Amino acid sequence: MMRYRRNGVAFIINQFQNNFCKQGPNIVKANIVPSSQINGSNLTFKQNYVTKIDEHLATYEEVAKSVNKPKKIIVDVRNQDEIKTTGQIPSSINIPVKNIQEVLESMSEAEFQRKYHRRKPSQSDELIFYCKSGKRATEATNVALKLGYYKSKKYLPGWDGWNEKNKSYKNT
Repeated sequence: MMRYRRNGVAFIINQFQNNFCKQGPNIVKANIVPSSQINGSNLTFKQNYVTKIDEHLATYEEVAKSVNKPKKIIVDVRNQDEIKTTGQIPSSINIPVKNIQEVLESMSEAEFQRKYHRRKPSQSDELIFYCKSGKRATEATNVALKLGYYKSKKYLPGWDGWNEKNKSYKNT
């Protein structure tokens, strides 16, 4: 947050909020609190600003750069029927949200390799979870964080957001 004075009036600018919210109103979850009243030149100005940003959000650019990267694992938490009818992000693996805890906590490395055709993620790897539109991805991210996968993120636009951004590439 940056504060500055101009013409006797104090302004509060939160550049992150201004830029980030242009991407869509459902992208950021933040604690919004009223600022203290700001006085200047017989004017009292009051504004709300973001005090805490969810650091476990992945952007489209992060997801796109993670495709085919061994240390960054994109996990589709939708069920198989959804994936068959819509498709999935390239190089992502499918672990339905109801199985996330069991797979990350109990599945052996060999079994994971056999089932998903890649090595089991370590707690130092970055996991990016997505679903159709965000709810299940949030649940999966919370489970992973509780299990010690602290580099876990959720891609809230989900498959719908990814597909929308990539339609132009498919049609050319």
